[in-house]
Amino acid sequence: MLLLATLAVVACGEMPAPDKQGRAQSLPPFAGSAGQLAWEGVLACADCEGIETRLVLDREGIDPILGSGNAQPRYELLETFLANDGGERYREQGQWQREGRLLRLQADAGGERVFAIEPDGRLSLRDGNGGEPAGAARLLAPVTAPGP
Repeated sequence: MLLLATLAVVACGEMPAPDKQGRAQSLPPFAGSAGQLAWEGVLACADCEGIETRLVLDREGIDPILGSGNAQPRYELLETFLANDGGERYREQGQWQREGRLLRLQADAGGERVFAIEPDGRLSLRDGNGGEPAGAARLLAPVTAPGP
C-alpha cells in the first residue's frame, strides 16, 4: 500500500525537491479525512505597511489517499491591512482546490486567488496562471494550530 502511494505521488509530479543537504522535504498533509491546515504571514502592500494574512483550509470531505473528495473543501482568509491609524480587517470565505503544486481559492463573493505550495510547506502568492508576480513578501508560513 505504501509503495502504491509513493508511486502515485511520483507519477503526479508532486515529489518535493530535496533541501540543500540532499534530504527529501515533505509537502503539507493535504490528504486527510478532517481537520484544518493554516498559514500566516505579512504580505506586501502598495499603499499600507503590509497585509497581515491568515489562511485556514478545512479538509472535511477529502479522500485520505487521493487528496480529493465529493464535497468541495472550504477556506477562510483573514486579512488586516496594517496602517499607522490602525488596520482594516477583511474576511473572505470560499472553496479551495489543489491542482498539483497550485492551490486555488475561489471566493464565495467571486474572484480567485492562487498560491504555489513550496517544498518547505510555505505558500507563495501567484497570479491567475500560477506565475510568480513581481515584488517581495509574498510568502505565508505554515502554522501548527488554527487560531482565532
